[in-house]
Amino acid sequence: MPSEPMNIQEQGFRSSLFGFDKNDVLAYMNALANEAQQHELEYNRQLQQLQSKLDDLRSERGMPKPHRGPESRASRREPAG
Repeated sequence: MPSEPMNIQEQGFRSSLFGFDKNDVLAYMNALANEAQQHELEYNRQLQQLQSKLDDLRSERGMPKPHRGPESRASRREPAG
């Protein structure tokens, strides 16, 4: 994975006349962005599962479900990309 701490620290790029090779850097940045997006999707999936379990437990105990409108914490997050 590109974002493993050691991979990030040891990532090398080819040199060009004006610094690092732009294509290498952009490719690496794209790989990191894609990985971050996958992590966010997985996080949101797990959050939905946990929220559903919590709702089930509340329902079993006769507790009302809290209102989750557009102002809920999960909804306030900006999408990656």
